[in-house]
Amino acid sequence: TVPTAPIDNCGMPSITLPAGFTDRGTPLAAQFVGGDFAEPLVLAAGHAFQQVTDHHTRHPAL
Repeated sequence: TVPTAPIDNCGMPSITLPAGFTDRGTPLAAQFVGGDFAEPLVLAAGHAFQQVTDHHTRHPAL
């Protein structure tokens, strides 16, 4: 997607995760980005985020 393009083009490891919804029900996301060869750190941060939130289990109303 467009918001992740600069990170993707730089080759930096990143993960984008659900981060809740706006008041209007639009999904939000959080992106964790690391330096070169920091894939384990980025994945650990994403895992820790999901351990303390429930955003990844929720779905928007249709």
